[in-house]
Amino acid sequence: MDLKFKCPSCGCSRIEEITCNAQAVSAITRLDSEGGHDHGQAVITDGKTDRYQCIRCGWIIMRAGIPVSDCVALAEWLKEQLYNREVVHGEGCHVAEGLEGAAENA
Repeated sequence: MDLKFKCPSCGCSRIEEITCNAQAVSAITRLDSEGGHDHGQAVITDGKTDRYQCIRCGWIIMRAGIPVSDCVALAEWLKEQLYNREVVHGEGCHVAEGLEGAAENA
């Protein structure tokens, strides 16, 4: 089951990962005589996830007063949210509470 996110502050459904001390490496694809340049897609290495937060408003996901900083803890936090708890309705029909008719935000 894919887990959903709904920001309690603004209702957005998208999370961003904030990574600190990362190194980005990219190839220079064009360099002009004035120093102007273009580069290819960056490859990010190293770094440590600092926190997960709402991509729209920056609301930080916290557990026990500490920012969530790994994907296992993020999944656990998401599973605790009411909108991710499955409720069985009838024979084999699973519906996530609070998602019936909800529009995607972002």
